[in-house]
Amino acid sequence: MTHAADPAPPVTADDVANAYRLFLGRVPEDPSGAAGWVGEDGAWFLTTLIGSREFAESVLSPLNAGGMLPHQGMAERPPADLLAWASDRLPLSAPASAAVTDATAWGQALRTVLTDPDFAPTVLALALTLAGIDQAEGPPIRRVVGEVRYDGGIGVTGWAADTAALDSPVAVTLLADGRAVCQAVADRPHRLAGLRVGGDGRFGFALTLPPALMDAGTGPVTVALRAEPGEAAVGRPITVSSDLAAREHAVAAARAAYAQAGHRLGGAAARLVDAVDRNAPSPALYDAYRRRHYGPDAGRRRDLAAAAAAWPDRPLISVLLTNGGTPPAPPDRVLDAVTGQTYDRWELVLAAPAAAGLAGGRAQDPRIRSVVLEDEPGTAGAFDAALAAARGSICVLIDPCEALTAEALHGVAVTMRDPAVALLTADEDRFTLSDAGTVTYGEPRLKPLPDPDLLWSFNQIGQPLAVRTDLLRQTGGIRFDRAADWALDLTLRCLETIPPGGWRHVPRILSSRPADRRPGTTDAAIGDVQAHLDRLGLSVRVVAHGDPIGGAMPGARRLVWPLPDPPPKVGILIPTRDRRDLLEPCIESIRHSLAGYPGTVEILIGDNGTTAADALDYLAAVQRDAGARVIPAAGPFNWSDINNTLAARTDADVLVFLNNDTLVLTPDWLTELVAQACRPDVGAVGPRLVYADGTIQNAGVVVGAKGAALSEAIGEFPSTGIRTRIAHQCAAVLGACLVTRRAVFERTGGFDAAHHRVAFNEVDYCLKLRVAGLTVVYTPFATLYHLESQSRGLDLSADKQALFRTEHAHLADRWGDAALTDPFMNPHFEPMADPYTRLRPPPALW
Repeated sequence: MTHAADPAPPVTADDVANAYRLFLGRVPEDPSGAAGWVGEDGAWFLTTLIGSREFAESVLSPLNAGGMLPHQGMAERPPADLLAWASDRLPLSAPASAAVTDATAWGQALRTVLTDPDFAPTVLALALTLAGIDQAEGPPIRRVVGEVRYDGGIGVTGWAADTAALDSPVAVTLLADGRAVCQAVADRPHRLAGLRVGGDGRFGFALTLPPALMDAGTGPVTVALRAEPGEAAVGRPITVSSDLAAREHAVAAARAAYAQAGHRLGGAAARLVDAVDRNAPSPALYDAYRRRHYGPDAGRRRDLAAAAAAWPDRPLISVLLTNGGTPPAPPDRVLDAVTGQTYDRWELVLAAPAAAGLAGGRAQDPRIRSVVLEDEPGTAGAFDAALAAARGSICVLIDPCEALTAEALHGVAVTMRDPAVALLTADEDRFTLSDAGTVTYGEPRLKPLPDPDLLWSFNQIGQPLAVRTDLLRQTGGIRFDRAADWALDLTLRCLETIPPGGWRHVPRILSSRPADRRPGTTDAAIGDVQAHLDRLGLSVRVVAHGDPIGGAMPGARRLVWPLPDPPPKVGILIPTRDRRDLLEPCIESIRHSLAGYPGTVEILIGDNGTTAADALDYLAAVQRDAGARVIPAAGPFNWSDINNTLAARTDADVLVFLNNDTLVLTPDWLTELVAQACRPDVGAVGPRLVYADGTIQNAGVVVGAKGAALSEAIGEFPSTGIRTRIAHQCAAVLGACLVTRRAVFERTGGFDAAHHRVAFNEVDYCLKLRVAGLTVVYTPFATLYHLESQSRGLDLSADKQALFRTEHAHLADRWGDAALTDPFMNPHFEPMADPYTRLRPPPALW
């Protein structure tokens, strides 16, 4: 266990632990057995470890394929202490010893060791022989590695890297059943690839399968990649198929096993995540998904019609076109969609001049009523005439080119039979009609639950829109001068008069519109939102969207909430241990930003047993020079207990829980977060957190994602997407920066130090807030860097991973479905995937 030229000292306990971490990606399961290696010959120990079947199957195979190494279950990147051990104790050449110290990825570190000439002859050769691996052509550690993934549509994405020349992009050829079909250069940003092999992460590619390969009825196709130069395979071959039924069956089987395991993190959860990753369709396959789940089903139509016929109170629904019926008759597709509804108690009210009537049999349908106008009064006048003539208790507003799905009016009727529901929104999609009459569906708008913060920031309404007729008349109907934002304007006016809970969103596709008829939004909506908030008596200023990090977004808005007068006192609470290199920049970035906050701010540092001399010197200096208070918090690390202690030692009105591995990026971060937190209905606020490379680390937490909880939009750039650039409600925010009022914190009992020492503490707290009727808000207008777990270390040991699973089990037991289901994620999305990346069968609501 030393450099090749040195005598081999015996194996130590640290050698055993670190070798398991580096070569197997885990700690020894049997400490007593591992202890038996202490004092033995180092070369034989490494030979046995690397010669194991576990190494060959779990490490060497994915290492060559560019797949996920087990190491990443312990930590995102290899920690510095492990790399220092490898450099010092393994039989490496001087260049490899230096290179392994600089490794930024597990794959990079392993490949450096396993391909080193001083290491391979002494250890690897015998180890691979023991594992039954042929070495005729040298050590089987491939130079070009990568991964290929099927996105669920006609696209294949992935990455490829030449590990001996990370700066040189790799050319890849896509092979379908062994036949080359297209090529690309792997030079796009791909954060995951950077984590696996190091470098700058510009190893990504995206290719499009020939449509003929994915035609309906086509069997599975094996897709592989060939890298240039040379003929080395990149990643494992994958199978793509248009058979959604079989793929969904595979996911359902894995989900049943996961449910039987009690929804616990473990093997069943891992198998379900893998099944989802391989089989659940992405939104790119939406056309096939739409046909499978929303296509014609005669049996279901009969069942729905029979169920509705048995209702004692069958509401009459008036369907109104939002242009008032002009042009005089909507397209046949729209009329066919209305007359083909499973729910039959409806009327379609059209207003048009006398000369513009319906032709043929449609004119004889008593459910289609024409309101004759003496002249052409314009869109607004025609709609008002149709509204005045409507006899239904519910009005459904659709675009003149919008086609309702067959169950749309049934969904409206069954939902609005609840008298508390006054306003209904739903999901929608787009269709394209070819010259041959073929319809293709795409662009699904799978909307979140009603969220006023999101509505104020961005028009999420769309169509169809169902409103109780008396409410629609009371609010004055549609203001057509609002152009693209008429639905937003109408919704805002309705929300001012209906009680909480009166707005219901139905997570089902209820309508389709032509792809070239997008409603859009305009900056004119700023005035409508401002007037709405003024009428509600809220002192808030609505301005055009301006994100200093992600850039402005046309049509979006920012709400500037005021600070109370006088501004509240703020306590910034920071746990720490040693790591002056993290704490000092964090504190200094805070101090430089405080000039922008008009109130009093104090900084409390919870010292969890600092022993490093430089850190002790800094703690003394920061108390003396910056007025910060250092509060002793000795004992095993317990994030919740340390923060509870700090909160009890300050009389601040607003508490900012902050990790020491953060850096302030936007100067007015504190004003934004405190102003949001002081809203009476808000329980907690979190900012956008970004990695050092500028990609997003957190934009709100999605609970239940992959069975636990995941940050939204990890690895994306702040300039992409919509949700990450606007303020909105979410299920939880990350504890690395969480802001809450002291009164709320004390009333809900603070953090649970008994059951959530390290993990899920912020999720548990945010669930308590939501049960108490408070909201949790994410805002991008405060942004910080977050280095993520750099201070306390990563969960590498068996004890830490066992604690993680225990704390997750407590969260699941305490909160049940609330810990597994995110209320803001549309249920069309698969929760066991990365947020918003895969689809699951739509919910059965009726």
